Amino acid sequence: MGEDHVNLYASKLNADAQVTLPLSDKRGVWVQVVTGLVTVNDQPLESGDGLALAEVPEVKISPMENSEFLLFDMGL
Repeated sequence: MGEDHVNLYASKLNADAQVTLPLSDKRGVWVQVVTGLVTVNDQPLESGDGLALAEVPEVKISPMENSEFLLFDMGL
């Protein structure tokens, strides 16, 4: 599969959890917070917030409370 496909992840994390997604070159992500409070690569986000990241080696998501989010991993 080429770099132009999209992977969609839906996640519920407890406040004591963390997830890290390594990214390959020419990939970007959009994180959309559905409920709760999270940090994405140390950037705080709350319900309804979204964040785009491009050309970073990884995406690290840490909830500050029980949270739900969507993560779109896509080609640039």
